[in-house]
Amino acid sequence: MNAKLYTDGVIPPNFVSRTGEDISETHAKCLPKGLTYNKERERIIPCSYQHLLPTGRTLVFDWGHGCDHADTIEQHGGILSTNDPDNLVPQNRFYNRYIRNPLVQRIRSAGIGGEYREISFYYHTPHVTNKTKIPEAFIFIELYNGTPEAAYFFPNLIDYEALDFEKLSRSNYLNYLDLFRINELISYFYIPFVQAQNPIPHMEQCNKGTILSHSIHADITALFNNLTEHAFPPRARATLIKTIMSQSINKAAILDFEGLTSLESAIHYYSNNRIYWELDDRSEGERQATFLTSFPNLSEPVQRAYETTKDKFPEKYKEERAFREAIVRGFGSLVDMMGEADQEVMRTVIGGKSIKNIRLAQKYLKMAHYKIESGDYNNRNLRGIIHILNYTPEFEDLETARVLFNLTRAMDKG
Repeated sequence: MNAKLYTDGVIPPNFVSRTGEDISETHAKCLPKGLTYNKERERIIPCSYQHLLPTGRTLVFDWGHGCDHADTIEQHGGILSTNDPDNLVPQNRFYNRYIRNPLVQRIRSAGIGGEYREISFYYHTPHVTNKTKIPEAFIFIELYNGTPEAAYFFPNLIDYEALDFEKLSRSNYLNYLDLFRINELISYFYIPFVQAQNPIPHMEQCNKGTILSHSIHADITALFNNLTEHAFPPRARATLIKTIMSQSINKAAILDFEGLTSLESAIHYYSNNRIYWELDDRSEGERQATFLTSFPNLSEPVQRAYETTKDKFPEKYKEERAFREAIVRGFGSLVDMMGEADQEVMRTVIGGKSIKNIRLAQKYLKMAHYKIESGDYNNRNLRGIIHILNYTPEFEDLETARVLFNLTRAMDKG
């Protein structure tokens, strides 16, 4: 993680940070009314990119400040946050001006102690304006005296004005806050760092990371079941799931308190070719059309398995869409056991992505070797590392695997 602090040495700092290519975030404390920064902004070349939606509507973008212009801290030397390109991000103009701005004003009006954090998520092939990547979505967290009280998920590439939903408030921005408020996201994206010297909360975070990395699809589906595809586009959904999945895997690996268990899982995640169907970024219509045209091309045994499963659970899968979703999820874990022709068809049906990242897997393998050399491991998870060295082509090291195997035998005898 690369972080940049904005501080005068007296006021607690605001900051902007970046984690790899997929996520960046800013955090700022609201300066009280009457004490806000009021000097003129520097002129910025407007965002040149305009996003054409399938509806024919065009979205335009502002350069949004992560740490607001009004919350600029006067520094003695160094670039001010209001002028720092790292603190600027292309934001949907309606979101920036008519949702985010009044939300920050509300936090400021609450008095001393108001803060906000904005997290930007990037698709693996993002749109670009002025040589700057455009985020796919934002999570905005509202805090008071250091305690997060509300979280919102705002897609960046939707037509907010065209959304059709029930509006109960006279203040229009409050209607959008009600629609996009997902407070459960706080537990994913606002987790204070826990020192390793505090073993119980440290281990709780490690366990939570492991659980989230396995259950994220079901969690996200439940959290966003009130939003239509127009309000929660497939690209934003896939980007969010991948980000949470990767953050959870990485957090568990780094915090691993027992030795190698989470490290082994991280190496496995980032070195295999598994397709995560949850990362499918097609529309619902595209998914259904692909299923109908591709599934008949599967071999007879696979199709029989499909029909048998459907007949076996008639009550559970009355809805055809729910059944297809369940069966594709089940087949997704069996793709590597199918013949090549069936594998190709299933990859088309699933339409997902892989999170394979050999460089990151290599990093975690080095961490695992360091733990082994330090004696920080147990027999069970040591066998997992041996399996990786034997059967993962990019990391094949039969000599090291043999040495570790002899070590496990010595432990067994001991």
